[in-house]
Amino acid sequence: MINSYGGLVLGITALDRLLLGSKFFIMEISAMHWVTCLRDTAFSCVLSQDKSWFDHPENGAAKLTQIVAVGVMMTVGLVWAMAWGWQLMLTGLMAKCEVHNKRAREEVARVYYKSILNVHGIRAMSLEPVLQA
Repeated sequence: MINSYGGLVLGITALDRLLLGSKFFIMEISAMHWVTCLRDTAFSCVLSQDKSWFDHPENGAAKLTQIVAVGVMMTVGLVWAMAWGWQLMLTGLMAKCEVHNKRAREEVARVYYKSILNVHGIRAMSLEPVLQA
């Protein structure tokens, strides 16, 4: 029985690794295809310009490369900030919920402590049914 469960766990682990590897392989192929298509589109757009367009100093190879590099850095920076920002937002939300939960627990503990502290007075005034309700 132990060997069968061990084999089952080993099989599930192998399948999980196989599917995870397939996911990365497919995503890499898709990303590379997408980047190649973007490059082809950008290259065809640049080549479709008139020759006089390249004669302007603001349309030189160095200037175009600089513009593309800045655009890529800004895009990657924005995506990176969004990827890390959701975790920070979730952490802040969890901290707020934790503080709220702690205050509620402290309030319950305070009321419980006061009730236990004054149990003789509660019994003396016959307020047990009211407090239980």
